Amino acid sequence: MYQPHGTIAPRIWSHSQVKCFERDLCELPCVAQSWPPPKYRWYKEDESSLSGVVMGTHVQQFDGTLMISEVWPSDAGKWVCVANNTLGEEKVIIKLVVISTIGVHLEPQRLVVDVGKSATFNCTVRGGPINLPLVWLKDGILLITDPFSGGVGLNLDDRIRLIDSNVLYIRSVIREDSGSYQCLAESEYDSSQATAELKLGDIAPVIVDTFKDIIVESSTSLSLRCSASATPLPQIKWYLDDWPVPSFARFRAGDYVTPDAKVVSYVNISSTRVVDGGE
Repeated sequence: MYQPHGTIAPRIWSHSQVKCFERDLCELPCVAQSWPPPKYRWYKEDESSLSGVVMGTHVQQFDGTLMISEVWPSDAGKWVCVANNTLGEEKVIIKLVVISTIGVHLEPQRLVVDVGKSATFNCTVRGGPINLPLVWLKDGILLITDPFSGGVGLNLDDRIRLIDSNVLYIRSVIREDSGSYQCLAESEYDSSQATAELKLGDIAPVIVDTFKDIIVESSTSLSLRCSASATPLPQIKWYLDDWPVPSFARFRAGDYVTPDAKVVSYVNISSTRVVDGGE
């Protein structure tokens, strides 16, 4: 065994940061060169104060190296290794990062809001560490372009913003805001997302578009249409002078729903007659 000539104060070799996966065996190395050989002590920093590490089944020390048998997120933080001999001592701080599976929860999972009212979604993330900004999407499309500036990507107005990186706020909800919202959390090792749904409360029917008064000649074809919006979707009925439109072969009525949730209804008259006039 080689023994140096003279005495040497401790000089420690170690890592400034160690990353370990949750529930794995984790090793915090601390090796000091000195003569006489050093003695080692370990401390855990907790809110700027140091507490001595108690060895047991969870934490064991082999020479200067600290072994954590099954590391948990609560073990993350700063660990301090102190090596000393008769000539002095040296210490190093090792930051332990515990990598755990990311879990995301979005609340409320189903939110019903009346048009004109506000809506708020809260995204809770566990695990990590999360070293990338949260990403907010609507119906799978990027909603917030910059999580820290409150920029808006989808609606191009200032109604939608982030109160915090994990709190999405929608002011004065409009029909187009209904849909599925996602909160996505990412790290360099993992990613996860949660989904919530925004539904609109009941909205009274509103006639969006209708036909104007028209004069036609007898025996010509005519098509009348109007559109309305409401929540839930409205039913449109046709009347002629307060009487339901007759179910004659000359009359054909129908409707369809547009992509923006408007109901368009129509009445086609194949051959007009004088009796078809009225309101």
